[in-house]
Amino acid sequence: MNNVITSKFCTREYHGYNIKFSPFKKNLLACAASENYGITGKGKLFVLDVQSGKAEVNVLTTRDWPEGLYDVTWSELNPNLLVTSCCDGSIQIWDYLNSHAPVAYYKIHEKEVYSVDWNPQNAFPYILSASWDNTIKVWNPFQAREIASFLEHTDQVYEACWSRCGPEIFASVAGDRLYVMDIGTKTSVAYPLNRNLCCD
Repeated sequence: MNNVITSKFCTREYHGYNIKFSPFKKNLLACAASENYGITGKGKLFVLDVQSGKAEVNVLTTRDWPEGLYDVTWSELNPNLLVTSCCDGSIQIWDYLNSHAPVAYYKIHEKEVYSVDWNPQNAFPYILSASWDNTIKVWNPFQAREIASFLEHTDQVYEACWSRCGPEIFASVAGDRLYVMDIGTKTSVAYPLNRNLCCD
């Protein structure tokens, strides 16, 4: 079977950093992008309509931010909400249908937030963020408070992601270590690796 590119989209002067499909609508795709490869300049969130079998990709909406955006994740509770992570140490929550400005903004890290992930289990509506300040934060967006902070990493954390099977378990990578952590017991296990930038 041959692999076929069915559609494509150009972000023009913005460089795409990450993309995520909506958990509610299979044709919706969000893209976090930055000017100048994220080194300097503004950021943009794209919400795209990708129809299977059609070459054209429709831009449903975009949202501008004064700093570069590195990652994006969809809410698992509300189909209109997205979260982006930013090079200024913040995360933004967007309602892409009803507001041009973020509905919430949290400055929760000291350096770039390179990864953000919404917990897939509805009973745990937490956002996970990984930063170049060597920390990982677990954040409750509805109560606007930090649930936990993990300081195990001694290098820049490039990604953290929730387990689909254990609602309180996540994995993260930084430098030559992969950690599996449990926010319920506050325990972690480290695995040595070659240098890695992502996990899933």
